[in-house]
Amino acid sequence: MSQLSGKESKLFKLFHSKFKYGMPTQKEFKKFVTQQLSLPTSMSNEFYMLFFLNYQEDGDYSDVTINRDKTPIVTILEKISEGELDEGDIPSLFYEKPISFCEYGSWRDSDLPCVEFSRNEVTLKLNRSEWEEQNISGLHEEDLWKYYEATSSYGSDHHEEYGSDEFNYFAFDDETIEHIETIAISANRADIVNYITTTPEMSSEILAKYLEDLIPEKDFDSIRQDYLYDIGYETTRVRNIATEEQYKEEIKYDINREYEIEIPMDEFIEMVKEQKPTTFADFLDMEINPEVDLEYGYYDTGYWDSEGYTEHIDNLNINLKTLSEEFSDGSLVKYHDSLKEFRKLLETMGIIENGTKWRQGTRYQSKNGRLEFFDSDIDILGKKIKFTYDGVDHKIPMDELIHWGQGSVLDLKESIKKILRKELLK
Repeated sequence: MSQLSGKESKLFKLFHSKFKYGMPTQKEFKKFVTQQLSLPTSMSNEFYMLFFLNYQEDGDYSDVTINRDKTPIVTILEKISEGELDEGDIPSLFYEKPISFCEYGSWRDSDLPCVEFSRNEVTLKLNRSEWEEQNISGLHEEDLWKYYEATSSYGSDHHEEYGSDEFNYFAFDDETIEHIETIAISANRADIVNYITTTPEMSSEILAKYLEDLIPEKDFDSIRQDYLYDIGYETTRVRNIATEEQYKEEIKYDINREYEIEIPMDEFIEMVKEQKPTTFADFLDMEINPEVDLEYGYYDTGYWDSEGYTEHIDNLNINLKTLSEEFSDGSLVKYHDSLKEFRKLLETMGIIENGTKWRQGTRYQSKNGRLEFFDSDIDILGKKIKFTYDGVDHKIPMDELIHWGQGSVLDLKESIKKILRKELLK
């Protein structure tokens, strides 16, 4: 802060005589200074800023303390807030790429980013990519997808996928136990019935194991997958709610429509004083919002936090009830008898387990690898089996599988053909 020098005082008087009706635009001022006074553009910009910051309507600068602020944005904002300056009269040199003045109706990507000023607030209109920067959104890059999932008006694109082991800790109620007991009775499993009737606090791990032993594998997989889907869907739902609530609670300036951030003018002035931007483009590098870490809050939340949620148990009970009614005809005893016979057959044939395949279950192979089938190919109650032999598909009654164990029916037929061909050639 100082007084005008003699040279500056003469120039200010000259400026006032030229622009006697008010502060000129930067374009008008530059034209006068460079063309009529023959001064360089750099001096035009320097004098324009000085004239702009210290303009007096009466043209008297004799007793005025001159503002020589190197970062005059605070002065501009204060003039706007006090009604002394309209945003349309802000010198264009403050608008550096990529930011621009918000024309009326600015909304296209080509118009953005832009900044809009009023007496009460500053509005930053941004593209998504600018808003995603941590200094503006407050979010780490790896947390952005959590935010978008939580705030999408179309709902989540995915749900949490739990591994099969999660079913070992399934939730249950009295109805669940009743259905498992009914199924155990249908299978003549006195050990399971005894566990249920004599154990005050039953373990879901033990119940899950019993259930897997009781019912056909495809039925168990179906029940388990339905349960895992239910808890996965609910976990995603409550996580999205928790994420959005956490962000709104911890953030200071949330986005309005699209990617617009409205900041009260007095707060923005304090922000500018602290971070000292030199042009409006520097607004994009300012810390607009504090850091918000969604990581731990997101993963610490799950379906267990959903107050009153019982849909996973209700659907489990519906599935178990359907099975208990299906097996009330004694078919479950027949299933277990047939399963024992089949396992004995596999042992006799030397069939071994060799990995698993999604949807198809365990892979079974002969020791020479020529015969192969999966859990999904086995019909225990129907006593039929599908398999491939040397890559060719076959479907036969289960008791005929033994003939394919040591070389196959096809190999025997081929051997007979070879013998006959030799006889004919003699």
